[in-house]
Amino acid sequence: MSSISSLQIVNESPWRSGFMNMVRKENSLWWGTRKWWVQSLIWFLILNGIVVLLLWIVPAVDKEEAPRASEVLGVFFGFFGALSTFGVMILMQSAIVGEKNSGTAAWIMSNPVSRGAFILAKLIANGIAILTIIVVLQGLIGYMQFFLHGEIVLRPIPFMAALGLQGLHLMFYLTLALVLGTFFNGRGPVIGISIAVLIGQDLLGQLIAMKFPWFPTLMPMRLVDMALPLAQGGTLSSYTPVIATTLMSLSFLLLAIWRFRREEF
Repeated sequence: MSSISSLQIVNESPWRSGFMNMVRKENSLWWGTRKWWVQSLIWFLILNGIVVLLLWIVPAVDKEEAPRASEVLGVFFGFFGALSTFGVMILMQSAIVGEKNSGTAAWIMSNPVSRGAFILAKLIANGIAILTIIVVLQGLIGYMQFFLHGEIVLRPIPFMAALGLQGLHLMFYLTLALVLGTFFNGRGPVIGISIAVLIGQDLLGQLIAMKFPWFPTLMPMRLVDMALPLAQGGTLSSYTPVIATTLMSLSFLLLAIWRFRREEF
């Protein structure tokens, strides 16, 4: 009786019913297992490993072949923009599809959990984990390497702003994977369409630019192009891709919630 009397009633709006429980469940998949440190190690090797090689190991072996720190910075942000995007696609390809195929989504929906809360919890938990591990942690390690090397001086605020652009770019593909997962039942279309969007942006932008010259400025890939100059102390050349990418990401989220509410379990 004492255990029953200690229970507390949780009053939640219908649209966010079960939201906090879902967030805790999703967070536990990252921070309650070894997944977080395995991913941290993987991304250290992918993103900062090349910096260690070019900035420290190559000069120790042959100073004449050592690249300049500014060139290494360009490589770091180039790898960041390309490889981390594929990483998000891989990490998120099963976020919705895996739950549907395993029957977990149907079981969760049989409980007092709103479908909007299900999607929002996926976004928040995975978004925080991915941004923390890939953007914040690897960005901090990268910054410290260049700081200790000392050849170039990187101001913290512009560097953080450049990482923010990279993070927004990743959030575009995270929300894209979420919405694709609500429409398809296989991992193939989710990651395939995501890759097609990434690769096809340039060609699509060039084609539409023949009629509308301003269109390429809306592409999320522009965020990656702007990140390096910003990290080097430059100014943000345009707010258009920032606004456009933010609006597209929000649109994907709302579309994912709308579609998942119509899913039959």
